[in-house]
Amino acid sequence: MVGSELVDRVYRARCGSLKAVENLYLYLRENLLPRLERTLRQKADAEDILHDTFIILWEHIDRLRDPTKLLAYANQVAVHLVAQGRRKRFGWTPFANLDLPYLDPTPPSMDSQELLQLALGSLSKAQHRLFRLKYAAGATEAQIAEELGITHRNLLVRKHRLLRRLRENLAGN
Repeated sequence: MVGSELVDRVYRARCGSLKAVENLYLYLRENLLPRLERTLRQKADAEDILHDTFIILWEHIDRLRDPTKLLAYANQVAVHLVAQGRRKRFGWTPFANLDLPYLDPTPPSMDSQELLQLALGSLSKAQHRLFRLKYAAGATEAQIAEELGITHRNLLVRKHRLLRRLRENLAGN
């Protein structure tokens, strides 16, 4: 898309032309999606970032001073969203290793007992019963399988799902 054509499409999108909005999305998809796929290595994640980028662009399109720089602006928004997702995914916070009391970016946290209580509260009744039998009562896997009336293999699957759900809930808090 040539600069004047891009300016025209942005202007028409600001005026409410759905065709212009669609063309802008296709322009960004064509130019930005390959970069995102190379960076993230997963098409679904790249498309999610592209959609979020387009929504942010659409919300702020009236503030765009130079429509010819739409792709550069979209690229910066996408980079920010990718970095934000990685920080959230890997738990990285800037300045986390600095021991400065006035520059502590971590919010006050709950103790481990409170976190565990919250995580256990989100389990189903069957998962909660399995947790109590295995970790509170200390029953063996054979005893638990007999108590629940399931096979040993099924018990292993349920236990795996239980631990995965607890990990997800604890990581989310």
